[in-house]
Amino acid sequence: MFSWLSAFVAPFVAALGGEFWHSTMTLVIPPTPAPIDVSYIPDPDSKCLVIGLTFGDAYEYDPDTGTIGPEIYTPSAGVYHSCRGWMAWHWDPFVKSILMTNPYPQLGWCSSESPYMLRIVNGTDKYIWCDVTFWLVKFPLTVHLYGRDYDPEQLFKAYMESVVAYFCEAGKALGERGLGALKEMAREILK
Repeated sequence: MFSWLSAFVAPFVAALGGEFWHSTMTLVIPPTPAPIDVSYIPDPDSKCLVIGLTFGDAYEYDPDTGTIGPEIYTPSAGVYHSCRGWMAWHWDPFVKSILMTNPYPQLGWCSSESPYMLRIVNGTDKYIWCDVTFWLVKFPLTVHLYGRDYDPEQLFKAYMESVVAYFCEAGKALGERGLGALKEMAREILK
């Protein structure tokens, strides 16, 4: 699942001294028509590259006894989530195709000024217990490189743009060679 991480993100992390880590939040979600907003906010002295989420299974929860009951799969409860400038708001209901896709790949940045946003919805008549683990790479707010200080998020954007440009150029060159070979084959066939 994370082969792209090894190939392209790991060299960036190693070059800038990022630290891999994770953080888990446990949620008890009451049945309510109103969404509940939750933010993942890293330490104020860092920026984090979110590389994945793990949605734990959702369970029925009894708030009177504190017991966690059977698993619950429902399209009526789940999480909207967004990462400013990197991932638009979208809905992940508590259904098997979401809860069993772990880790759920991500590629976005968050900081204390720009947290990772979760909007939790529970349209059932039951309390729901679940957990979400954030898989992250932690960087300082600025990294020192070649005698200057840089925002790691801006460096990452530039780095990934260069990766995309490389593949676009390689694809263009391959396409031109392929088109030339195709024209040559057509000439041979039409002789």
